[in-house]
Amino acid sequence: MVHPGDRWWAYRPHKKLSKEIIFRRSMKKVFKEYMKHSSLPGCRYIVDPLWSKKEKMLRLLWLVMVMFIFGYALRTTWHDILGKPLIVSMESTVYAIENVDFPAVALCNVNRISRKASKQLAEELFPVGNYSLDQIEKYLYDLGRLIDFEIQENSNMLQFFEQLPENVPTELWIERMKNLAPKCTDLLIRCRWAGKVQQCNELFALRRTSHGHCCVFNYLLNYNSLGVPGHMEREAERQKIPGVEFGLSVVMDPQVHDYGYRLHNAEGVDVLFYSPFYFADHNNGPLIHHVAVSNTELYLELHSRVQLATEEVRKYPSSTIGQRERSLVKRKRKHE
Repeated sequence: MVHPGDRWWAYRPHKKLSKEIIFRRSMKKVFKEYMKHSSLPGCRYIVDPLWSKKEKMLRLLWLVMVMFIFGYALRTTWHDILGKPLIVSMESTVYAIENVDFPAVALCNVNRISRKASKQLAEELFPVGNYSLDQIEKYLYDLGRLIDFEIQENSNMLQFFEQLPENVPTELWIERMKNLAPKCTDLLIRCRWAGKVQQCNELFALRRTSHGHCCVFNYLLNYNSLGVPGHMEREAERQKIPGVEFGLSVVMDPQVHDYGYRLHNAEGVDVLFYSPFYFADHNNGPLIHHVAVSNTELYLELHSRVQLATEEVRKYPSSTIGQRERSLVKRKRKHE
């Protein structure tokens, strides 16, 4: 007698699967399918049967670390956006020129040390050790190395300055560098601003820049200021009418015969354009640099972009907005 269970056609009832088991199996199948065809690097190796469990765990750990770093960076970015909700957008391409501050203009002679001024200072310092008057004057030329970062140290120059009196305050050397710089009265011959010929000494002043002491127009910060717009000496100059005739025109004499230490081989003047509210330095903000070579005529056309804080931005406390935005808010309030 054949038992019914041994018959191949005998019916064997299957255990009914719960919804939870069906869901788990489906998710597992979908997960393997996704990992197998995923474009993320390393995902397909996690479900590859050729890899060992140890290798799969390392791959999985690496993937989790990457996702954690990505999530942390996304969270930080989102938090910064919510903490400082500032957006810069273009309001208009047409803006009255009389509402735009004219940039600061620094005219820096390529020569940084005047021969005439060096001779006068050498006579004041003489005697210094066993150095002659001509040697002292020559070493004073090398003071231009203080603003020339491409030149290596000169051991002979260091030995010379060791012979000078000790405990010399820094302010004295700054004043000496100012006296050794070419004078604006010698550099500037004729100045024209706003369609009128004006005295150059009324428009330009000898101020410090990254190129040393230069003749600067429309620089608003005082000497001791660190770049905060609240320390302004006066209001910024503005051009009322567009055009070359109503801009800034200067005739200069670079005094080639007075060259003691030049920053580069050209003979002429370094022209720097920068914000009137910042120090003239390539690392401190936007700065345009041109070289006006001797015996040439140079025309420069400027295009400006004005960024102002709106009423909504000025409602936020100073702790919410950054340093640059605080400057814009203060400038906007001052103009009002």
